[in-house]
Amino acid sequence: MIAKIKKLYYELLRLAKSNNKLIDLTHNHSNELLWADIFHDTIRGRSWLENLSISPGRMACNYSFLFLLSKILITCKPKRIIEFGLGESSKLISSFVLNELTDTQHHIIEHDPEWISFFSENFTLSKNSKIIQRDLVIKNGNELPHYSYDNLLEKIVIDYDLYIIDGPFGSKENSRNDIIKIAEQFKKESQFIVVFDDYHRLGEKQTVLEFKKILEKMGIVYYTGLYSGDKDQLIITTPNYRFVTTM
Repeated sequence: MIAKIKKLYYELLRLAKSNNKLIDLTHNHSNELLWADIFHDTIRGRSWLENLSISPGRMACNYSFLFLLSKILITCKPKRIIEFGLGESSKLISSFVLNELTDTQHHIIEHDPEWISFFSENFTLSKNSKIIQRDLVIKNGNELPHYSYDNLLEKIVIDYDLYIIDGPFGSKENSRNDIIKIAEQFKKESQFIVVFDDYHRLGEKQTVLEFKKILEKMGIVYYTGLYSGDKDQLIITTPNYRFVTTM
């Protein structure tokens, strides 16, 4: 009898966990639909953006990310942007640079020459949008392996207004950790916005925690904001851009 009760207990526990996952999935999809509506409202009146061919979802950016990025570009008008990972968000940013932010410099870090070639055949970037190809290497931060861009700091400057962390491939631990080496070059007076995509994953959360520790050690005041749809994005920003955490 005790064995049967245990078996029933574990079966009920399994069903409860399964139902919770279904509830979370439904909630995320509902949020994603809401962000899709808000994104299209946000870009209304910009015909060059309304007609832009973007395919959100799966490994590409989702609608909460597209809204967040659009709102930052519209309201903050960053002059220097660095984006880790070439993709749908690159189209969005480059279109803003071409049509509205004509003095902005946009650097895109990408590891895959074949993907760069395919992308370039199907989309023409603004002349102010530059792809910087860097090979992938596997590094061991705190004995935990993660993908990193090779010799990244040799190819970029540090004083960007907007950092978009959406590459390279995610890792189980210390994911997308290149921003840490960049943060170590910040100054106390640095002003910036950093957008971490895929914040729902453990590896990205670890990198964010390490990033925060560096800012705190340097005495850099920061604020955070979470945006959630099918995927999560976390913003970390200095005080002059604080409002973007609650858009």
